[in-house]
Amino acid sequence: MKWRKLGNWLPQIPGFTHAALPVYRHGWVYFTSRDHQNRSHVFRVVFDPKTGPRGEPVEVLRPGEAGSFCDAGVMSSWFHENNFYVTGWNRGVDVRFRNSIGVAHCDDGEPLLALGPVLDRSYLNLSLVASPCVVVHGTNLRMYHVRCNRWKPVHGALNPVYSIARADSKDGLNWTPAPGFCIPLRAEEHAIARPCVIYDDVLQMWYSYRGKAYRIGYAESA
Repeated sequence: MKWRKLGNWLPQIPGFTHAALPVYRHGWVYFTSRDHQNRSHVFRVVFDPKTGPRGEPVEVLRPGEAGSFCDAGVMSSWFHENNFYVTGWNRGVDVRFRNSIGVAHCDDGEPLLALGPVLDRSYLNLSLVASPCVVVHGTNLRMYHVRCNRWKPVHGALNPVYSIARADSKDGLNWTPAPGFCIPLRAEEHAIARPCVIYDDVLQMWYSYRGKAYRIGYAESA
């Protein structure tokens, strides 16, 4: 499987850096950028797959109020129908941060941060959850997501160790996590993240994995 790079795009948004975690929906690309406090915000821009972005990006989600699941930032992740699933950030003390998964309801193309979190720490999700991907599974919904259960020193700093887990739901809001991980970490890896799943005879998953640097991986499952 070969990919052909078509170019890079970094929007010039005053006071912001980065353009990460793109999600395409109905002619728009939703992406995450960072402000001067290193907090994530979500923008969107009109996008033509043949010619790229058009016009100026518009902010659609910003960090929440103090004490909320996303008071240190909110990141784009996945659309399922009118639910926009996001990752929320909180700052930590003994570790740098914790994440949880929330949802914004998208009405007429304008997401509003109205609900969340929908998946957080639990007896299976010991440290953090992030980067949801939601697909139809039979009569239910299935969420593939990042699960971290421990932190350890990696390359001289304390880093989260995580891989892909799953959870199931009937309504997209109440989720039941499943034990275990979908993809095991290899010896040189300490992170597998951002699952993107589609059905085409078999389940196909694209994801990022990290050893010394991030790369893109691919997996299949019956």
